[in-house]
Amino acid sequence: MRRGLAIFVLLAAAQFAGAVERFPPPDFSSHVLPTTATPMPARWGVSWLDVALLAATLGGAGYFALVRRSRRGLVILSLAALAYFGFVRAGCICPVGAIQNVSAGLTLSDVFLSLPLLVYVLLPLATALVVGRAFCGAACPLGAIQDLLLIKPLRVPQWLAQPLGMLPFAYLLTASALAAIGGQFIICRLDPFVGLFRAGHSAVLAVVQAAWPVTHQPMPSWLVAVPSAEVSGAVTLAGLAVLAICTVIARPYCRFLCPYGAILSPLSVISYRHCTVTPAECVRCRLCEKACPIDAIRPPTPELPASSRLAGKASLVLVLALLPLLVAAMAWAATRFAPALASLHPAVHDARVVAQGGNSPEFDAMLGSGLSPGQMMERAAVLQSHLRDAMAIAGGLFGLVLWVKLLARSLRRRRLDYTIDKSACVSCGRCFRYCPIELQRLKRIGRVQ
Repeated sequence: MRRGLAIFVLLAAAQFAGAVERFPPPDFSSHVLPTTATPMPARWGVSWLDVALLAATLGGAGYFALVRRSRRGLVILSLAALAYFGFVRAGCICPVGAIQNVSAGLTLSDVFLSLPLLVYVLLPLATALVVGRAFCGAACPLGAIQDLLLIKPLRVPQWLAQPLGMLPFAYLLTASALAAIGGQFIICRLDPFVGLFRAGHSAVLAVVQAAWPVTHQPMPSWLVAVPSAEVSGAVTLAGLAVLAICTVIARPYCRFLCPYGAILSPLSVISYRHCTVTPAECVRCRLCEKACPIDAIRPPTPELPASSRLAGKASLVLVLALLPLLVAAMAWAATRFAPALASLHPAVHDARVVAQGGNSPEFDAMLGSGLSPGQMMERAAVLQSHLRDAMAIAGGLFGLVLWVKLLARSLRRRRLDYTIDKSACVSCGRCFRYCPIELQRLKRIGRVQ
């Protein structure tokens, strides 16, 4: 056992060991030694460091939300997550965008799905099954920056919030279908915060470069490297608009667009434990309802007359009968978007350029790829067929999600107290200090006067 442990420690240390010159370079030559490239094991080690830090942040979020019930602790964790995962790592790696890597890795043979990335995607999902959406509350840099910018929250009416709440599911299924055939990662390209994170990363890099000692050892490549995809001006403007909206609307991206939240939301509903408004009995003061900026607290349900209960049963029967119609209709509607989405695949885009003809440099580059125009058109047709099938599946799943939402509204459950909607709550802890029962508890343990 000791020998095995020693071998493991040596191998782990070798991942981070830099190359060392055994003899100094001769001083009679003007030759400049090339910079040694960072080996792949170092990147592997940094990937596991990201996983370890994410696991620690998720554990801290669960502790501060369920045990300590501390909003201050959750804010400190949010700041740390924003600093490291947002600015130091330039928003990459991120479980939100890594959904596309998983989709591509499961369907494309030439896409390598690394173990750290898979763990990084699944870890917040597993945490949601235990303590709810702790990732959204304190570990996600996207959620952290939205929560910290909120100044004067305004309520989004339910007639608007409920339809907008379906957008994350449509976004998730569309992006997964496109990634499954090798198309663009639209979640990453359309991320409204990516421009801000990369600007912050550049600032961090400038500070580190100014303080880096002048030696032969280069800076770590994981700090220098930034995703190569450029941020378009439209995405930058959209990001500035979202940042402005975040000051008055609580977490608009989390609530109405985040595809990862579409997965975390149903998992949080069946979580083993979840943060609660009050640590004991509810006194129905309604202070928590006013404190929650995302409308995740549900009031007690009134007693319904017999006529209303009969109408509810009729609507339930109607919703049950709508299942096959909704699935079929959404599957057909989704295939209508396949031709437009297909242009986001490089091979389909190249084939369309070739089909248009001309003598542009782009056209000549397409012909120099080694494929004849006919082969390019044939390959594009196959990809468009695959995307059409993928979108049909995605549309059918969206119809199923829509049916589940309608079913949940048809099933009336009696609530006697103000309770948290687990699917909507992001475990931010804003409601804790508004509960008078919570304040009495804090006074007993000496945390407030």
